Amino acid sequence: MNNCFQTYRARKPLTLALFSLGTCLIPGVAAALDVDFTGNLRYRYEFFGQDVPDTESKASTLRLGLTANAKLGAGFSAFAELESVHQIGEDDYNIPTIPSQAMPGFPVIADPEGAELNQGYLAWAGPAKTLVKLGRQEVKLNEGRFISNSYWRQNHQSFDAATLVSAPFANTTVELGYLAKVLRVAGGEASNGRAEMSSEFFQFGYTFPKVGVAKVYGLFLDFDKELTNSIDTVGARFDLNYPLANGWSAIGTLDYAKQKDAGSNPNDVDAAYRLIELGVKAWGIDFIAGNALLEGNGATDKFITPLAHPFNGLTEFFLVTPTNGLDATYLKAAGPVPGLKGVTATAVYYDYQSDSGSLDFGREFDLDIAWKAEPIAKNLIVGWRFAQYSADTLFSDAVRTSLWAAYSF
Repeated sequence: MNNCFQTYRARKPLTLALFSLGTCLIPGVAAALDVDFTGNLRYRYEFFGQDVPDTESKASTLRLGLTANAKLGAGFSAFAELESVHQIGEDDYNIPTIPSQAMPGFPVIADPEGAELNQGYLAWAGPAKTLVKLGRQEVKLNEGRFISNSYWRQNHQSFDAATLVSAPFANTTVELGYLAKVLRVAGGEASNGRAEMSSEFFQFGYTFPKVGVAKVYGLFLDFDKELTNSIDTVGARFDLNYPLANGWSAIGTLDYAKQKDAGSNPNDVDAAYRLIELGVKAWGIDFIAGNALLEGNGATDKFITPLAHPFNGLTEFFLVTPTNGLDATYLKAAGPVPGLKGVTATAVYYDYQSDSGSLDFGREFDLDIAWKAEPIAKNLIVGWRFAQYSADTLFSDAVRTSLWAAYSF
């Protein structure tokens, strides 16, 4: 038998043909390189119904991800990930920026069909826990409020970028990045699926033992064509994790940022972002009360996050900041479900107000449950998401729910 196929068989029980075929065409390459292959499948059925207009979108999609990681020596490595999204059954949903998948008037479910190179980069691991990546990669800053890979959507968001993460001194972290292009979840066929830029970000963090982590950060976006997305954002953040008695902990987050127009942005932007969360961790469960404020004083003067995934509700209604801004107050519980092995859940109740104009937008209840289904298969996870939005002055009553299963190999 060909030695390269023997090499793959020794490393993984399942040979990934798309990668192994290309490598085996060059005799001896597989034997010379230390290559690991992985893969994952994620099926999702998603329903999104709105009262006004009275419409329902239904999407049944399967995501296939295939990865190869080659160790090149001297701390260098190469990583590649192919992803493809396929419709299986129901495909009555709206992706407005793709003519062939547009259903005007129907709710948006941003899971287009297609295949692409999601990631392909060279990496170098050096001293002081330094990791440098050059090429197409997924990038996430903190919880994804400003830069995200939009992991929930079937087609992940990635970037043509250069990034560095390091820990040069005790209790310190440094994150630096240059972004040349964003590949959004809408895919390459969408009119807004790609955007070129010359953007940078930084974040410096310091850990106070048994107290929390303080960070300062900056994001400087300069788009080539999407001029109104060119903005400078600088901020500071503190994540609290303070031990209390009986195994409890005080937890929370304080985050504040200011945003100004930049580059060739024709708008005059001067807006702020504020996040306040405070709670406790007890029995492994987070109990949190929070408030997120994104200032808005008109369509051209509001706090925006063009590289983030949706926040403030699983309906994704607030992916784009409303003209009057957003003031979201919420209660959240998240963690393992007592008595149900392998089951975790997150429940959130939101009350949405405007930042300016004293508007009551509405309320939303979200529930997200996942089960590590080890009795069925070791690497299988199944889940259910449910969101119900009750409208007042913005949008309409809506229900969004998903059943999904993910398997990695």
